[in-house]
Amino acid sequence: MRPSSAAWLDLLAARDIKQFADAVRLGVGLGETDPAGSVAGITSWIDAELFGADAHSVYVDAEGLTPAFATRSMEFNGFTFEVNHNAAAQNRINPDRQATFISYGETEPTLTTELDFLDKTEYDNFKASTLRSIELVSLRPGGLAADFAGSTEAVRITAYRTAYDQYTVQTQGMADLVSAAVTMRGLGISGGAAYKIECKSPVSIT
Repeated sequence: MRPSSAAWLDLLAARDIKQFADAVRLGVGLGETDPAGSVAGITSWIDAELFGADAHSVYVDAEGLTPAFATRSMEFNGFTFEVNHNAAAQNRINPDRQATFISYGETEPTLTTELDFLDKTEYDNFKASTLRSIELVSLRPGGLAADFAGSTEAVRITAYRTAYDQYTVQTQGMADLVSAAVTMRGLGISGGAAYKIECKSPVSIT
């Protein structure tokens, strides 16, 4: 029994869609066979290393695009850095269930840390609303370099203009160490980015 004209058109459309899908899969490397002339990628991995407490250094300076960060701060007990882009899935009026696009709101970089009271420098900065630049540098212990520039295994997070949001001090007993739970917020800075995150690794993926 010969199919109707409509059925033939359906069969041809299905064949063309399959051929197109196969071509797309091959083009992006998802097909079962490699495209002609392609070369398989080679990945060179290294042994995993943990960054211990002694791998991290915090530097603090006045706000600016080129802070010196000359001296390591002994008051900051590391820090946690978060960036919220306030992204939200949005939909237009259409029959699709998935998001049509993603909208982004205000970018909110925040930094939380714990400060020791070696002196009142940062406390005075908090009271005066003094803006600060702050940097966390993590180098792999046992690495071949003593700084970020010469290292091949390192992470560096820099916030160029931050303000103290919260500075909470809790003392429960005479023998307690006095420290402050601190939250700082990253602000925009003219002529550059508010923050920068850099990662260095010797892993080669070609």
